[in-house]
Amino acid sequence: MSNISLFTFFMFILATASTGGLLFATLPSADHTTMYMEPSKGVLPLGELFTLNVIVESITPVNVFQSNITFDHAVIEITSIEYNTSIANLWAEEPWYSNGDGTLNFTGGTTQKGGFSGKGTLLTIHFKTNAVGSTNITLGDSSILQHDGYGTPIALSDPIDPIFTIIDPESSQVTRPKVTASNVQVLNKNTSTDLNQDGVSTLTDISMYMRFLATQNIRADFNGDGVVSMKDLSILLDSVK
Repeated sequence: MSNISLFTFFMFILATASTGGLLFATLPSADHTTMYMEPSKGVLPLGELFTLNVIVESITPVNVFQSNITFDHAVIEITSIEYNTSIANLWAEEPWYSNGDGTLNFTGGTTQKGGFSGKGTLLTIHFKTNAVGSTNITLGDSSILQHDGYGTPIALSDPIDPIFTIIDPESSQVTRPKVTASNVQVLNKNTSTDLNQDGVSTLTDISMYMRFLATQNIRADFNGDGVVSMKDLSILLDSVK
């Protein structure tokens, strides 16, 4: 059976499980039904393994979950995934990933009586950091269907993309320059995290911070302790929009 016909059959079985008929309904408003990833951010060393969970949360009973995940394969790669969870026990498209494309796709559902409601982990994804830099992980084209016998889709709000910054701990151990009268810089105690002065703290400021970290430019000393360190990066990440 082709992938298209398999998916159509899968959707038909779940949509008609309650009433035996296939109907069309208007799109309802979101009733606290969301799909998102956690953790939402992190700073990780090069070569580190880390885990990202795809979370489903719904008050309304639901039974079908579909989405695709994209990531920068030059910075991170997937090492394995876990999808045998209590939420989904039937997969029209088993989760599969391509590190070459930086993608992961899945279409799953539950056959449990009454559908799924509450909060739980749909997928667990294990990544490895491969290069220094910052990367977003995006959950896109997501859809969740109600367990109402009609396969009614629920309107979902766009989730916030997790952002991870990968650093090389060895290169960050830079010897502080000797302070002399010729190289003293005086900064305001509450130094702004807006390094490029465009009015907002963004990924561009994170990129500039990485350069300042290597040179120990105290323009990036946000906490005023006299050294540019991971503490300052934490302050910057908290202010990124």
